[in-house]
Amino acid sequence: MSKLPINPFAENIVGEPRRIETPVTGLNDSALEKLTNAFESLTKDSLPRVKSQAPHALLVTSAAPGYGKSHLLGRLFRKLEHRATLIYAKPFQDPSLCWRSLLHHMVMELQYPDRADTVACAPGELSQLDTFARHVLAFLRNQPNEASQAPRLWNWLRKPFGILLRKPAQALKMFGVHLQGGDTAWLKVLSTYAREPASSHLRNACLDWIKYQPLEQEEARQIGLRQAELPEVDLPYVQRNEECRERIFDLLKLAAFYRPFALCFDQTELYENSPNLAKVLGQMIRQLHADGRNLLIVITANQHVWDSKIFKNFQHADQHAIAPPIFTEGINRMQAKELAANRLCTWQVDDNKIQSFLDASWLDQIFEARAEISTRDFINKCSQRWKEREEGRTEPPSPPDLSVVYQTYRAKFLHAPKSRVYDAGVLQWVFQTVFNGEPGLKTERFNSDKGYLSLCWIRDGACVYFGFEEGDHFKRWEAILNETKRYHNHDQHNHITSRSIFFRVPGQKPIPGQNWRIRAEFEK
Repeated sequence: MSKLPINPFAENIVGEPRRIETPVTGLNDSALEKLTNAFESLTKDSLPRVKSQAPHALLVTSAAPGYGKSHLLGRLFRKLEHRATLIYAKPFQDPSLCWRSLLHHMVMELQYPDRADTVACAPGELSQLDTFARHVLAFLRNQPNEASQAPRLWNWLRKPFGILLRKPAQALKMFGVHLQGGDTAWLKVLSTYAREPASSHLRNACLDWIKYQPLEQEEARQIGLRQAELPEVDLPYVQRNEECRERIFDLLKLAAFYRPFALCFDQTELYENSPNLAKVLGQMIRQLHADGRNLLIVITANQHVWDSKIFKNFQHADQHAIAPPIFTEGINRMQAKELAANRLCTWQVDDNKIQSFLDASWLDQIFEARAEISTRDFINKCSQRWKEREEGRTEPPSPPDLSVVYQTYRAKFLHAPKSRVYDAGVLQWVFQTVFNGEPGLKTERFNSDKGYLSLCWIRDGACVYFGFEEGDHFKRWEAILNETKRYHNHDQHNHITSRSIFFRVPGQKPIPGQNWRIRAEFEK
């Protein structure tokens, strides 16, 4: 067999729990069982589970990075497939917008397929929100079996809103469920989303409403929303954050009529350099535990970082919302051999080559000093061995050309559907943390009056403000423009050169819109 052009062991990090490789026998089975058992406590009662309080948050820790915490989340997702609504949440970067960040992650994950092994829906495939909306509406109508009977469901969903929502609205009151976003508003949004095709702009409008983004009047009319049920256009960010919190708890209440949420906070080491971020994380977890319904909360962390940099910043009451830690295991010799063989088989390496690669003396040498090592350490050793055997290297290779690395990474990034989704937290993290420390550059957290500007760069007396707004509503951007002009005028008066930068990603509407009356001001 000819040399393979790519190293099968180059990937050593799980970036997406829905895309994990085959688990090895016995590794972290005990931890998975504990997580699954905690979930079972949420489903022991029959529907509707209107009083199913979230158990204590479950903390999954490891002695060091690379012990398979994210991989374990992927296994949990597959274990709970079709039994839970699966949410994978990355860290937020602005403590004043923590609930907004979490809600946006939830809505993004709700658009993923109703299965645990991919992040993109095939044509005609139902998303998690599709199944959520259908089952909630069908249950409230007292026809739960119709959720899976498309013709009967479609016929019902095509009825006028007054007829369509009368019985579900009565059912919500009967079960004592009050939604802060408005009972009928939620029913209108869910029913519109459920009946519209995947390409419909109204589905995006429904998603905007759930995320507390403003809607155009025509969109609101088609969904059937009254003016009082619409998100406020120019609400300051701090208040928007609270409205997003209410949206999250509304979703958890609605889960009483279908299935629980499994909410996983991963990559918590990104909170280690900010005591305030860590403190707010603790407050969020306590509120989710205390006020959330139909919810399993899972947190992953590296034990040392968690103890020394994160958990100690939690308030005392917040610490009590978290159960004793569940520890992940290292990989032993037998499991390591199985992992390597599985990966080589996936890459269609022939059996003789696999046997030669997994030489017993080489494995003995790796596990000579310790019976268990981190999974990532073992994969790295496999990667180096592959390079030595396939590429004739005995020394670590010299660093590749940076431009080649960039182009390779960029192509891979653009190929992943999840990478093309606007994520304010990731963007803020890049410009707040990654570039921090550049010579002559000062990075500061910044809170403008209404919160549209949240980060500031200062270099050579010049100032750059950054904003992270994903919406495209004309009045919201008019308010943003007015706020930035106030700061720019103030800076100009003090002889400071300044500008403001906002980001868009492919697929979002361009700002400013083609026919906006303030287009010229934006371009200026």
